[in-house]
Amino acid sequence: MIAGVCQGFANHFGWDVTLLRVIAVIIALITIVLGVLIYLILWLVIPEEPFPAQGQVTPGKGSHVL
Repeated sequence: MIAGVCQGFANHFGWDVTLLRVIAVIIALITIVLGVLIYLILWLVIPEEPFPAQGQVTPGKGSHVL
């Protein structure tokens, strides 16, 4: 939820984001420094998802624009 790393993985692979976040927290707690370091590296390496242009419909968000 901090940098969207888990959300990005979940979107890319079709996984459940909540389960992925729980796994990431467990790994970070068990490995302490290594888990946090991997998360920070992934934060820098994974590209940001572009925001849709205003008025553009994103998949799964409905077909109407307010």
